[in-house]
Amino acid sequence: MSNENHQIVTPCCSRRHFLQRAGAGFGMLALADLLSSQGLLVPEAQAGEKLINPLAPKAGHFPTKAKSAIWLFMNGGQSQVDT
Repeated sequence: MSNENHQIVTPCCSRRHFLQRAGAGFGMLALADLLSSQGLLVPEAQAGEKLINPLAPKAGHFPTKAKSAIWLFMNGGQSQVDT
C-alpha cells in the first residue's frame, strides 16, 4: 500500500448550473431577435447620437385633468373582500 494523498477534484460548477446559465443566455438571444423583428428593440447609439429612453413618460391618449395624485401603499392593509 502506498501512502500517497489522493485529493478529489471538484469542478468549479456543476453541469446543472452550467445548463441553467447557458439556457438563460440562449433565451435572451431569442428575446432580442423577437424584439428586433417587431421593431421594439432600442438600437445602439452611434457616435455623438443621443439614445431615446424607453422608460421615459409618454403622452397619453387623452388630456390629463388631475393636478396631483395620492398613492397609498399599505403593506398588510385590508383585503379587497373587507373593503
